[in-house]
Amino acid sequence: FVSALRAAALAACLAVGSALVVPLSASKPADSLQGVSLPRAGGGGHVDLGEALASSAGKTLLVLGTYPADFNMVEYMQRVRVFLPDLRAKGVTRCMMVVNGPPAACEKLASLLDLPDAVE
Repeated sequence: FVSALRAAALAACLAVGSALVVPLSASKPADSLQGVSLPRAGGGGHVDLGEALASSAGKTLLVLGTYPADFNMVEYMQRVRVFLPDLRAKGVTRCMMVVNGPPAACEKLASLLDLPDAVE
């Protein structure tokens, strides 16, 4: 009974959110995200995620987050801020975060959490 209920819930979620799904190939995320253009919070303009990943010289961390007021997004930003030196030591040369919200709200959240400018 429980597995049937889980299957029904999963099917309902997939039916409702299917337009939000971005299929990613684990081996080539730069190809999968090619053409996905999002507004850049700091400085304006847009960034093509696929181009940004493809143009990175070293390892890149891309965090696909939630909303600016979401607790999970706050935690993601806090963890990136705290562990950025460790990430750099492990060879991560570029760090980008995607937040689903207006640029002003994203900038405010980054400011409140003292996110370094090195995080795009």
